[in-house]
Amino acid sequence: MAEWTDPEDMRDAVTGDAIPLAWWNATMDDLLFLANPPQAAVRLDSTQAVADETPHTISWDHNQWSDEGTGMWDDLAPGKVVAIRNGPHRIVVHTEYASVIPVDDQTITLEVNSEVRIGPIPGQQLVIETNLAIDDEIEVIVEQSSGDSVNLVATRTRMTVIWSTEPLANSST
Repeated sequence: MAEWTDPEDMRDAVTGDAIPLAWWNATMDDLLFLANPPQAAVRLDSTQAVADETPHTISWDHNQWSDEGTGMWDDLAPGKVVAIRNGPHRIVVHTEYASVIPVDDQTITLEVNSEVRIGPIPGQQLVIETNLAIDDEIEVIVEQSSGDSVNLVATRTRMTVIWSTEPLANSST
């Protein structure tokens, strides 16, 4: 994976009329850094039961796509997606239950490093743009109060996490 080199560190690279190869290499690495954001999209491949009025941490089954080799999701720790770059990230979570449950009877909570970042919010979808640090662990906790245990639907329950070059509108998040 490409690493970022601050352009200020490269400004003294020019000697005479020649731009050294190291400057060009650093520039290309910077372009790759921006063009290939770390990203992961995880989903369920099988149903997961969510007991009535009991918080349930989703354990993802499958990484649909990701910046290969980044290690954002590991099937040995399937409930977590790990940030591999500092800065703003866009996180989208979508859940779907096998039974019709009123929106007010289902919630989603997003935790970062086992602390609530947002939620619980009612509904089936959560979209957040937030700052993350390298190695921050993202987990999704769902809860429903239908009166029965209900399954999350495979392939329709998913989360995407994408590093962004855009600054956050609210930098305090």
